[in-house]
Amino acid sequence: MPFEYETMEYYINLLNEKIEEVWNGCKEAGEGERLPWSTYNLTRAKKIWIDFIKSGIVQDEKGLEKMADNFINKIATIEALTILAGHTQQSPKDSLENLEIEYDEETNEKLGDYILDDNNQYRLSDYALEPLCKLAGKIIEEQDPIKKLLLLDQVLNVVHQRSDIASWFIKGGRDSLDELQNQTIT
Repeated sequence: MPFEYETMEYYINLLNEKIEEVWNGCKEAGEGERLPWSTYNLTRAKKIWIDFIKSGIVQDEKGLEKMADNFINKIATIEALTILAGHTQQSPKDSLENLEIEYDEETNEKLGDYILDDNNQYRLSDYALEPLCKLAGKIIEEQDPIKKLLLLDQVLNVVHQRSDIASWFIKGGRDSLDELQNQTIT
């Protein structure tokens, strides 16, 4: 499914913002400082899903939109980190130069430590990035709250397969997603 031009433009601009934000944050970071990262609230996510299962409608549309924005931003940030870490076909230096951002070896050397998560794993993904980016585009375009909720559920299904990635989206990671899944099944 090809995306609308506006969707592509929106996502590319967001990705470029994240590349610049991460690079500049790393450049200014002190020794041992890591990329700030927040996760979506599990309690609110559970409430949205359980309310939907009970009523068949999304009652907390504002919470749904916050979750959608949070997930889209996370996906764009993970893609930016993957690019800057050199795990794509284009070099990090070329990516930065295309955005007219100055590349320097000192920042590049600090990047590895800067993008570590709480479990000392790099916040990048070769495995999940492609399906997550496709889902981000669909989420951006979707206006129907029920369909948007189902797309967010697909994001969680992708990250649930890898506990390291799950913890980047929902506090508690895989255990929280197991709990959410058990709540919605019963």
